[in-house]
Amino acid sequence: MKVDSPFLVPITNEISLVTIPVEHFRSCRVITNENVSFRMFRDGDRFKAVPQISADERRTAGITEELVFVYRSQVITSANNTSDEAMNVIKNITLELEAQELL
Repeated sequence: MKVDSPFLVPITNEISLVTIPVEHFRSCRVITNENVSFRMFRDGDRFKAVPQISADERRTAGITEELVFVYRSQVITSANNTSDEAMNVIKNITLELEAQELL
């Protein structure tokens, strides 16, 4: 069976827990930076980041219940959520994975 989308195949190999600052959008145009931990999974060049926060916190941060992305040759080539907030989170995750020497 051929799978066209890298997001349809499960990614189950947990590699790390990363914690990064994530912007949260509060009432009255207040933006706070709060540390969020993500359980990280990897299958080749496909990654899945699962935030360890509540649905309400995910909503204020503008991220989904999981971020799936492809990181190839030091470039994010695709992602399941391409909002500005999600892409900033993914970029910071890749920087942290590089610091942990997992990329």
